[in-house]
Amino acid sequence: MKIMKYNNECLAQYKTVIKLLWNDIEEKEILSLIEQHHNDKGAIFLAINNQAEVIGFLNTTIRVDYVEGSDSDRTGYIEGIFVKEAYRKQNVGKELLEEAFGYFKTKKITEVGSDAQVDNALSDSFHKKVGFKEVEVNRHYIFKL
Repeated sequence: MKIMKYNNECLAQYKTVIKLLWNDIEEKEILSLIEQHHNDKGAIFLAINNQAEVIGFLNTTIRVDYVEGSDSDRTGYIEGIFVKEAYRKQNVGKELLEEAFGYFKTKKITEVGSDAQVDNALSDSFHKKVGFKEVEVNRHYIFKL
């Protein structure tokens, strides 16, 4: 297995894997994510198995707005991380994170934030296992006028 930065040759496989995490995401949203996260303010990392298949991804950005728990004005952010079920508990997610952390260090970032849905126990467990500390729990609401 290897970790690499996203390139357009991986687009079809990236789209397939990202839909495993966000199953209702539309094509235009995927292309928008690539535009947002694959530039000088972010990066996309892919985990590739020995058969050259994308088995996981990690999307990052560098946020300059408020990030819960951060004391920095520029905070690295894990916008999404996913590993196919058959490859979990094999350190793939950890290796994706280590690559992202290396990227953030080259950008002089000293803190990294992330989030997960309140009911996502798998994500909560992963974040705590790799060393993230929970700083806040939010519920978001909307009122339609």
